[in-house]
Amino acid sequence: MVLENTLWVLVSFAEHDDLRHVLEGSQINVAFDAAQGKVSGSAGCNRYFAGFEVKGNALTIGMPATTRMMCRPAIMEQEQMYLAALESARTYEVTGGRLRVYCSGGIVLTFAAGPTPVSGE
Repeated sequence: MVLENTLWVLVSFAEHDDLRHVLEGSQINVAFDAAQGKVSGSAGCNRYFAGFEVKGNALTIGMPATTRMMCRPAIMEQEQMYLAALESARTYEVTGGRLRVYCSGGIVLTFAAGPTPVSGE
């Protein structure tokens, strides 16, 4: 399993010992397009995209641009937390069908490989 050309679905968001799961009724995912240097996906309510760069296991993601739909307040709060964490990504690892993105502030985003490979979204 590789970082690029896989749809990664967020399973959990951990900040130190505070583990949170994605809220029911929302799905957060990410896909990395190495050819375009672009990351995109759903943040739970809105679609987003940003530039990214990988060097070894170091991962840098630019400030995401999003659509501007409104959802219920809890989903919007979750979305803001996710996008802020994603932008603070520092390193990553892919093992056993899981992607873990380690962000500043001790935040870890854990994704599972989605059902369908992504190509040039």
